[in-house]
Amino acid sequence: METVDLLILLPAAGIRVPEDEDPELRAAMQDQLFELCDDSELVGAARVVELAGDPVTRLKRLEELVAG
Repeated sequence: METVDLLILLPAAGIRVPEDEDPELRAAMQDQLFELCDDSELVGAARVVELAGDPVTRLKRLEELVAG
């Protein structure tokens, strides 16, 4: 992660998945991954940002973040 300066987290909320893809497992994995992103030893100096909302809102925020 030494060369990563921005880490984007996209929550699974609102994303529909079939039951055979085990939505509960997806939610549990998301919780664990997001928790790992709170560990400064893992993410280093990377800025961690969670983008929520509809796709247009997320894209707009991402463009703002990348622009500086």
